[in-house]
Amino acid sequence: MADTIKCTACGKNNRYETKEGAVCGHCHAPLFETINPGPVTVDEKSFPEFINGPGPALVDFWAPWCGPCRSLTPILENFSGKQEAVRVGKVNVDENPQLAASFQIMSIPTMILFAAGAEKKRLSGFKTLEELEKDLSEWL
Repeated sequence: MADTIKCTACGKNNRYETKEGAVCGHCHAPLFETINPGPVTVDEKSFPEFINGPGPALVDFWAPWCGPCRSLTPILENFSGKQEAVRVGKVNVDENPQLAASFQIMSIPTMILFAAGAEKKRLSGFKTLEELEKDLSEWL
């Protein structure tokens, strides 16, 4: 039975039998090389689609002036590149204050794991790659 996936390059839904060599029928982009391109910038407009996309989504609420947030960036890049189960997005709280307030973000960095649009887990503060993988192991 064929599964479906949304192409991250053009947004069209695609059916596929195997992950190996699967390309979008519309734009011909590789479907599984683009499924988890690394942390993506998420804002108030793109947030609903991001957290309701395929599989779980980890959203990092951060600010550019925050030292621990900046230190977490390469860890999230590494985390995202090592696995494809969890999509990673970043919300700049200075640019999206209403979004941060709606999730009661009181300190940064705060990461929230969403599945099917619902909050499943909240992590606050800096995490090493090992801590992040351990905290999210049931989702990987």
